[in-house]
Amino acid sequence: MIPVWGSGREALADLHDGDYVGAAGNGAMALSDVALAKGVLVALGKGAVKVGGSYAWRSKPWDEAPGVRRWMGEKGYLKPGEHGHHGIVPQGGWGKAVPDYIKNQPWNIKGLDRVTHGRIHGRYTVDGVKLPRFGLAERVWHGTPTWTKPAAVSGAGGAVRAPTLAAEKQRR
Repeated sequence: MIPVWGSGREALADLHDGDYVGAAGNGAMALSDVALAKGVLVALGKGAVKVGGSYAWRSKPWDEAPGVRRWMGEKGYLKPGEHGHHGIVPQGGWGKAVPDYIKNQPWNIKGLDRVTHGRIHGRYTVDGVKLPRFGLAERVWHGTPTWTKPAAVSGAGGAVRAPTLAAEKQRR
């Protein structure tokens, strides 16, 4: 149950027992745990969550007043010309009930080019060519922040491994 340590230890035990498939699976889980931990540490190092004071972003990103878009550009979260897509908590729909200072945090915003951003939200035309809206899997892949991918793999792997670990514990 301990990230990296538990799956790494299980990978070594599987390797020792000759279970190469189990060793590969547990090794992959250890790597996904490392990727998740790295993402969390990098986000914290950049100040991914700001609360109160001048960091309570209430202005729209395109307003003249300094807002989240400008701050994210200055901190390196968004490159010049990139669109900031709200990947977990949307701006509209049910996201309207969430205060701006929560949904305008870097953990929720992913930088995208205009075409990808447009295709997440609907059909998009580029130079007269009509591109279809992305399918659900593509919208999730392109639209969610980078940290969510290792978190999903780590969580799914833990859920898959839990019954096996419980059975092994009962045998001991």
